[in-house]
Amino acid sequence: MQEIWFRTGEATVLAAEGQYTDAMPEVLIGSVRGPVGQAFASMMGQVQGHTRMFVVRDLNQLVRPATMMTTKVTIHTAEYA
Repeated sequence: MQEIWFRTGEATVLAAEGQYTDAMPEVLIGSVRGPVGQAFASMMGQVQGHTRMFVVRDLNQLVRPATMMTTKVTIHTAEYA
């Protein structure tokens, strides 16, 4: 079987107004072998209050090359999300 290269994706599923339950799944498809796979796996590990996500230019438009972003502070209210 041929090696599969990384493919990345970001999606946004908006909730009803006032629910604050938007879903933003991060998608990574490809080989987990090698340093790139290990780096992405490490970055995707969640720490309470510090969410990792792909950087998007606009709704459902992932920047290229794929870039990871994480918050530096814990967000407690939806006003700052």
